[in-house]
Amino acid sequence: MHNGYIVYLMRMIAEQGAIASLYCDAEDAESYQGAYIEQVNMRHAVIAAITPWGKLDGWWVRRTGDIQQALCGEEQELRLNFLLRFHNQRHAPLLPEGLPPDTDWMRAVLELAIQERRLVSLFTATETFTARPLQVDDLRVTVRALDLFGQPEPEDESFALRDIEALSIGTEEEAMYEILGEHFPIMEN
Repeated sequence: MHNGYIVYLMRMIAEQGAIASLYCDAEDAESYQGAYIEQVNMRHAVIAAITPWGKLDGWWVRRTGDIQQALCGEEQELRLNFLLRFHNQRHAPLLPEGLPPDTDWMRAVLELAIQERRLVSLFTATETFTARPLQVDDLRVTVRALDLFGQPEPEDESFALRDIEALSIGTEEEAMYEILGEHFPIMEN
């Protein structure tokens, strides 16, 4: 379900280049994500995540219908802004400017990951895993999931884009799997 007011509010925050606190869990008022909102339309938002400790931590693509509330200019956002400046963290957008506002942001980020050979973490209703995307079209994505040690699983997986509830790229999670994949010895059984 889309909330036109939240989308409008997120667009206004994005235009200002301000930090927002995004709440996705109506049951948990303490669960929020600090972020710069980079792109937003009625389907998805691309956000640059900020840790509670004031450091940038990659990007997320979230369904706008999952975002219950967006706050800006409150104490939490002022605190994050101070901590970002203290840590000398500078926000840079993930996607190039000038893409049409009705772009499928989920697909655009997956295409970027394929082009740059980057890992993503995918969140569906039943699974969460880190993978290397291999192919994407208007309806489906094919990935090679990674095991606990960053090694590729033997088979590719393909599933519908509509089943992806959220996606992250460039976070500490993906960085950890890159390190494991490159440096952890392959275990012999």
